[in-house]
Amino acid sequence: MSENFIYHQFERSELRLYKSAWHIITVTEAFKFHIANRGIAPNKISVIKNGVNHKLFNPRKKNRLLESELGLNRKFIVGFVGTLGMAHKLDFISKAAEKITDPSIHLLFVGEGAERKNLEDLIKKRNLSNITMLGMIPKERVPDYLSIIDISLINLRKSETFKTVIPSKIFESSAMEKPILLGVDGEARQLIESYQAGLYYEPENEADFLEKLYLLRNDTALYDTMILGCRQLAIDYDRVKLATEMASILYSLVENES
Repeated sequence: MSENFIYHQFERSELRLYKSAWHIITVTEAFKFHIANRGIAPNKISVIKNGVNHKLFNPRKKNRLLESELGLNRKFIVGFVGTLGMAHKLDFISKAAEKITDPSIHLLFVGEGAERKNLEDLIKKRNLSNITMLGMIPKERVPDYLSIIDISLINLRKSETFKTVIPSKIFESSAMEKPILLGVDGEARQLIESYQAGLYYEPENEADFLEKLYLLRNDTALYDTMILGCRQLAIDYDRVKLATEMASILYSLVENES
């Protein structure tokens, strides 16, 4: 939205809610910093990041039947499972796929969204045989599709706004022990690099994307290190553990107000 009277009315309402709340819980440090910069005491703000549902997402063998059904046997699969939206900039990835010279590398896009039709048209127009696109799948089937991929692709447009977010795919991919190829700067990059759970490439930088893709494809020792990093990240960001932390904050608030 452009900044106008209605925009500023919403902004004032937002600030009133922050001030009147007993406590504020954000999902990233960047959000906490932003709210604190608007005059809210930092000790009134806690950070509980998103995490892993280990009941649904856990390491497993590749679903060979699904792999065969998709005609992707013996392929090194780079997978994107989620919303095919404008923010995800998968047209950039599709154009970069045209430059991939390794015939074993195959991209798999699974999902629905505003950009699906445009992506299908782009893939058809450029005759990109190294990309497979599928529609939406039930949530409970997501682990099957993640099981067959070798790299989890997480990509967003190049934007200052996206430096403040941590895509939930990071946690799901880590739980499945799938090294991450990350085109998101900021806090998401800091997270995967601190755990060595994947490689970052500059958003919308084709040369950097291809370089990091080939590195994960060809460096077996690096790839194995990334698997271990994913495993540790998933342990540390268990949703049960995070829910316990959040419950503790809520209990303490009630006790202090009673």
